[in-house]
Amino acid sequence: MDSNKSEVTKTGKVVIDFKLHSDGTVSNLKITKNNENDFLTHVCVRAIQESAPFPKWPPEMVIKIGNYKDVKFTFDYYERRRLW
Repeated sequence: MDSNKSEVTKTGKVVIDFKLHSDGTVSNLKITKNNENDFLTHVCVRAIQESAPFPKWPPEMVIKIGNYKDVKFTFDYYERRRLW
């Protein structure tokens, strides 16, 4: 069998928008793009939630940015499986 035909490649993407607050907390998590299964989507959400709280911002950053920043995380999945 040709080696190109012996593998299956799958790609996926989960995009999550949220607010990152100056105290390091996150809120308003929204999945804005998703072509993955529920389990992988849940893993992406948990990755953000369990990383919080993030470090607090220094006062200079709060003055420049404000009390929160809209953030977008993109999780790209790439899977290659060998067919036997």
